[in-house]
Amino acid sequence: MPWALNLYSKGEAAEPQILVDLKGERQKEWRLQDTKGGKVVHPLREVLQDLKKERGDKFKVILNADKGMRYAQIQLVLQACAEAGVSSVNFATKTEKKVVAG
Repeated sequence: MPWALNLYSKGEAAEPQILVDLKGERQKEWRLQDTKGGKVVHPLREVLQDLKKERGDKFKVILNADKGMRYAQIQLVLQACAEAGVSSVNFATKTEKKVVAG
């Protein structure tokens, strides 16, 4: 089963907001980079590495990007996936619903 990441723009910030739906839980936010005990850590990359080890080469990630997001923000998440060894990544942008008069 693929792991879906929902990406949202945080204005001019380089890092997007990254939310994932977890079974039985509300959405959890993952950061690309953070500090822990004075050291720089990469929470998203670390969880992706763990999931890849657990699920093997068939592990897939789907990125659902908010409409209007800059590619540079999506690229940061794609890079984290690549660094974690995840080779199957798909992404799409959410589009506006259009009502067609009949």
